[in-house]
Amino acid sequence: MDTDLYFFNLLEGCDLIIVCGLYKTGTSLVANHIENQMGYNNPAKQSNPSERGYSRNGNRYFTNECKRLREINKDIIASGKPNSQNIKDYIKSIEFPSVIKDPLFCYTLKYWLNEIDKLNLKHLIIFTTRDQKETMTSWDASPYTKNLLLSQRFETLCTSFNQQLAYCKKNNSPHYRIRFEDIDNHFTHLL
Repeated sequence: MDTDLYFFNLLEGCDLIIVCGLYKTGTSLVANHIENQMGYNNPAKQSNPSERGYSRNGNRYFTNECKRLREINKDIIASGKPNSQNIKDYIKSIEFPSVIKDPLFCYTLKYWLNEIDKLNLKHLIIFTTRDQKETMTSWDASPYTKNLLLSQRFETLCTSFNQQLAYCKKNNSPHYRIRFEDIDNHFTHLL
């Protein structure tokens, strides 16, 4: 099957699309395409209206994660366990269809999927990847990710990302893996 057709068949009719990837691997770019070209709600727009980034062609796009979602993920990481009610309340509070993204999903995605399955929402996880050398170079250029790089967090995040991907495969969660350099091409058919 044609890769683009397969991708769009996965996207069709989803209530919720979750974008999971390391920092600087295209999570914002994918979420932006889904929001702007497919009309999905992006809850981050309501909580962080001012932060923007640049795509490779120089166009500005929305980049930040939803503050409330980020806080839920930080709480999960700090406590080592999810607060299922917080996850459910967040999901129930957003307008569907929605796209959500947060690099912290590399640590917490499986907890979100447990609650999404209980709510019986049609969903898709899009995993973004990028060449390791390019990712590290990009991390080095940004103050926040440079600090992560200096604190040896890159390998930990890579391991956690791979664990979330393996979890999706094991549990037959609908997912799609997209390389950074292919993101724009995947969405050009929607223009």
